[in-house]
This record gives sequence, C-alpha cells and structure tokens, in this order.
Amino acid sequence: MKSVNCSGYEGDLMRSALFGHVKGAFTGADREREGIFDIADGSTLFLDEIAELGPQAQAELLRVLETGKFCRVGGHEEIEVDVRVIGASHQHLGDRVRQNLFRDDLYGRLNVIKIPLPPLSERLEDIPALVEHFSRKYDEGRGVTWSKEALALIKSQPHPHNVRGIRNLVQRTLVLHPEVRVVKPESLELDTESKPAKPTIADDDPNYIYLPGKPMKALKREAVQKAVKRRRRHEDAWEELEISKSMLQAHLHGDGEDDVED
Repeated sequence: MKSVNCSGYEGDLMRSALFGHVKGAFTGADREREGIFDIADGSTLFLDEIAELGPQAQAELLRVLETGKFCRVGGHEEIEVDVRVIGASHQHLGDRVRQNLFRDDLYGRLNVIKIPLPPLSERLEDIPALVEHFSRKYDEGRGVTWSKEALALIKSQPHPHNVRGIRNLVQRTLVLHPEVRVVKPESLELDTESKPAKPTIADDDPNYIYLPGKPMKALKREAVQKAVKRRRRHEDAWEELEISKSMLQAHLHGDGEDDVED
C-alpha cells in the first residue's frame, strides 16, 4: 500500500504528488515526474487528511475514481490505472460537504465503506498495544518494557494528538532515558504543555480511575472501592486485588489526611 498526506501540499504541488507532471508544467518542473497514482497502480493508495484537498485536486480525484484515468499536471495524455483508494480525515467529511469545502459527488464516491475511529481518549484500552508497537520501533533493540504504573499514568493523560501523541511520548522517553530497560512513571517524558482534559469515562465507572491530582492513599482507596463495586462482594474483591481481608478493610475505612470523603 502506498500513502500520501494531503495536508503536506498545496495547489499544483498536491496535484503533482497525486498525478505527476510534465516538464515545464509549473515553475520548478524541470523534468517529467510520476505521481503516487502511477506508483500505486495495481494496489491500494491511502490518502491521509483527504479533507485538505483543494477544489481542482478534488475534481481530478473524482475523475480517476470514476474512470480510472488521469492526466499529468500540464499534460494531455490519458493514463489508465487500477487503484483502490482509502481516505482518512480527522475532520467530518459530511460537515465539510455542508460547508461547501468538499465535493458532495466525491464524498459519495468515497463513502462506500465507512470505518469511524473514535479519538484515543475514548479507547484507552488501545494504549498498551500502541506503546509496545512504538517501543519496539524506537528502542533500537534494547527490549524496553513498560510497567503497569507507567501505562496507567499514560492512560490518565489528555490525548489531544491521539496516536501521534503516543508515538512522540514513547520516542521522547526512549531518547532521553537510553539507560532505562523498564519504563516507570518517573521516567515518562509527558507533554506537560497539553491542556488537561476532562475524563471521557464517567467517574462512577467501576473500571476506571482518574489519576491526576490524587494522592496515593486516595488512589488505593478508590481502587478498592471500585473493585468491591465490580465484584459485589468483599471476598471476591480482595481475591481480585490479591490483598488480605484486613488490608481491604483498612483501605476502605482508612484514616489520615490523604483519605477522600465518602
């Protein structure tokens, strides 16, 4: 599969990236060049941020989707290709159509199979797999692992940049801590400039604990309370948490300034 990011080009450069150009087509076009449709012939082309395409590029994309043919920028010869196109955008294409920023006929042509992908803040369970993937990619064979506590802290953060944010966090942590083999919370290089986000899961969700700003004693008590709520019985809760009955009771009814109020 070939891919191109449609937000990285403008005007003739975008059309050239897609369809190529002939010599002299525009300033700087000193030789003929193939486009990504040429290269992807017989396979799949992924157009990332497809909503960023300009009006002329949209029209030419519609033509190639309908006829399987295109012309290079500045050229007249038709070139025939067999390409399956997958488009993605962080913007809602239906909204772009209503705003007259995206062609309705092109949207209809693309909208064969739709795969909605919620923001990362709504699929926190994906984070461990993403961290493992990027860790293998950037740890240079060091075999770095990530502690449960580090993963829990990552899950608790706002994720305005979605998967790219996880990639950047993993890469930044590995680069700044080359000696680390097991990443713990104190080694995480979190993006402290991102604005805190409200939890996307309700506070009373028994499977979720929101970490920022809570002291450790409060976190322990909340974990016990939610385990009891999940399992319905104290006996099942202490088995799940792998703690003694007396320890469970202590966390539920502990005293001290760090305790939370019922």
